[in-house]
Amino acid sequence: MLYQTMHLIIVFIVCTVLKSTINGCPLVCSCTDTTTKCSNSNLTTIPSEITNSTTTLELQNNQLTTIQQEAFQDLPALRFLHLFSNQITAIQQETFQNLPALYELRLYNNQITTIQQGTFQNLTELYQLYLYSNQITTIHPGAFRNLPKLGRLSLQKNQITIIQQGTLLDLPSLYMVSLRNNRLTFIGNDTFENLPKLKYLYLYNNQISTIQLGAFQNLQDLYYLYLYSNQITSLQQELFQNLPALYRLYLYSNQITSLQQGTFQDLPKLDRLYLSNNDLTVLEENIFQDLTALEDL
Repeated sequence: MLYQTMHLIIVFIVCTVLKSTINGCPLVCSCTDTTTKCSNSNLTTIPSEITNSTTTLELQNNQLTTIQQEAFQDLPALRFLHLFSNQITAIQQETFQNLPALYELRLYNNQITTIQQGTFQNLTELYQLYLYSNQITTIHPGAFRNLPKLGRLSLQKNQITIIQQGTLLDLPSLYMVSLRNNRLTFIGNDTFENLPKLKYLYLYNNQISTIQLGAFQNLQDLYYLYLYSNQITSLQQELFQNLPALYRLYLYSNQITSLQQGTFQDLPKLDRLYLSNNDLTVLEENIFQDLTALEDL
């Protein structure tokens, strides 16, 4: 009798485990080849039975509030991870640690408030990181450490007030940073240092009033610089120096009252300069004489 009872218990446990997956696919998900789709399923936790050959994992539009630290530890082939439009409030430091193939990570439309040091470090294949439309106020230096292939970093529509020194340090492939629609008030002289591939920098719709001299120095590839709709009152001489590739500069809808001679020197490729809706009353003679490529002002 005892033997039969134990046998039935074992059979029940095995059947329960088997019922949670179908051919290696979690019951609440649908799977095709190496794609696992678990979106729009009212999930509050991440399924634990995801096959380790998965390259795309879709978990968007669920009810996730936290991510278990070990949730992605056995997914060495994962390249695309979609966690957007959940209710995630925090990310533990080692959540994404063992994802050597990860190429794209989408975390937008959540409720994340802080990015801890080391949160995304050592994701050596990561190219696109989307963190916009959260409630981020603080990004700790080292959050993006050792991301040699990161190209796109989207941080717009958060509540960030300052980018601390070292936050964006040593990202050799980064070509686009979006910080628009935040609460930035200050850009330091080391905020964007050592970003040799940066082409697109979006800083509009903030509350920036101060930009330190050297803030944009040595951005040799910078092509578009968006600074409109801030609270800038003055531009230091040589602020835009050594930007040989700069093609468009957007400064409209600020509170600029005057322009110093030399503000726009050494910008050989600048084609468009937008200064409307400021408080300029008098311009020095020949203030734009060095802008030999300028087509529109």
